Amino acid sequence: MAHPKSRHYRVAQKAVEAQVSQREDDRRRDSIFTLMLIIVLITQLFSLAVRIYGLFAGNDTEAC
Repeated sequence: MAHPKSRHYRVAQKAVEAQVSQREDDRRRDSIFTLMLIIVLITQLFSLAVRIYGLFAGNDTEAC
């Protein structure tokens, strides 16, 4: 049978490892969410630029 101190150390060590693992999972999830948000924003900006270009290009062809 292990000594109580070494048992407590192992339990504490496992708790620390679980916290580190949870933090890494949270960081990975946050990074993926941030990347998806950036992709959506870039897509929206590109769509807006195409609409603005179409608006000005449409006015030029109607004037001729």
